[in-house]
Amino acid sequence: MKKVPIPEENSSYVVTGEDLIDLAHRFPRTDVTDFEGKLLPGQTRRSEQLNRKATEFAVEIVANCPKSREQAIALTNLEQALFWARSAITRNEIPEKHESSTQRVENFRNRSFKQKSEKLAD
Repeated sequence: MKKVPIPEENSSYVVTGEDLIDLAHRFPRTDVTDFEGKLLPGQTRRSEQLNRKATEFAVEIVANCPKSREQAIALTNLEQALFWARSAITRNEIPEKHESSTQRVENFRNRSFKQKSEKLAD
């Protein structure tokens, strides 16, 4: 990649509309829902907060780093960090009124077994 001159003191690289569209695609707003598709507002709020901070940091990366392989890797790793942070929220918190993943699997197996048993009985 071609070397670029260092920006002057107190200036940065130009963040274009194309850059902002790319960042909006990389860091989309997402709602957090349970396995039945019901919105979980507390988790969604925290997920949005993480997304907002990651997007702000991504803009800082684009504004302060020349377009390069290193900039692309920094943005990709920021995406990955956001993914794992959101996963920590959604995978490890079970709302009180919802069953755990182990309970869901067990209930699914029981329903499947019951349906098969009813079919055999017919």
